[in-house]
Amino acid sequence: MQPMYGPNQVNQLYNYPYVYPNRSFKMPKRNQDYTVSVVGKSEVFAKPDQARVSFGVVTEDKQVQTAQQQNAIIANQVIDALAEIGIANDQIETAAYTIQPMYDYPDNQKVFRGYQVSHLFTVVVNDLTKVGEVLDVATQNGVNVINEVEYELANPTVIHQQALQDATLNAREKAENMAHSLGLSINRIPLRLTEENVQLQRPRYTAEVLSVTSDAVTTPVQEGDVKVTATVKAVFEYERFE
Repeated sequence: MQPMYGPNQVNQLYNYPYVYPNRSFKMPKRNQDYTVSVVGKSEVFAKPDQARVSFGVVTEDKQVQTAQQQNAIIANQVIDALAEIGIANDQIETAAYTIQPMYDYPDNQKVFRGYQVSHLFTVVVNDLTKVGEVLDVATQNGVNVINEVEYELANPTVIHQQALQDATLNAREKAENMAHSLGLSINRIPLRLTEENVQLQRPRYTAEVLSVTSDAVTTPVQEGDVKVTATVKAVFEYERFE
């Protein structure tokens, strides 16, 4: 009866090294030569739902205390008048408060003229139909500096996300068109995706554009659209033929 030998014993008899049956498989490395890089862009427009009105009260006097008192009286008068048309105190904030000496220069001589006190406000208007009324009420009650009106979104997150999504889809569409022109196809999942830039453009009107008057007719202000532009960079892998 012949002896039975296992695989290791046979290899030992004939001096063969035994190779175990387990095998290792290496995944093919990605080749950067088979990728395409594209830049996706998008523009999204939305109607604003609030406005920021910037104006101020400026007073002058040789005595700084007098200039401050006059400024405070007018400022409080403006705040009270705005409250009467529905603008709450938490919608009004001080943007800047400054006191500066003033000088004249007759015959190149520096002569003290007095002090200038400036109190600048920013008013958030949630009802866009009241923007013109806010300007008129402010000027009728002592505001003598109008800076600008800026329209915006109370929550810009949604439009930001929409712009990024559209830019990403635009990048994939570009990559697909490039690959299709060569008879290739791409992996729709990008190897890399990077947010390059997101910009928010708000309609803004300066004092020169705003024709604020003291007439009974409310000052007309057109809000326009808020625009968000987004740019992303993507790298896709396309299939190659060997």
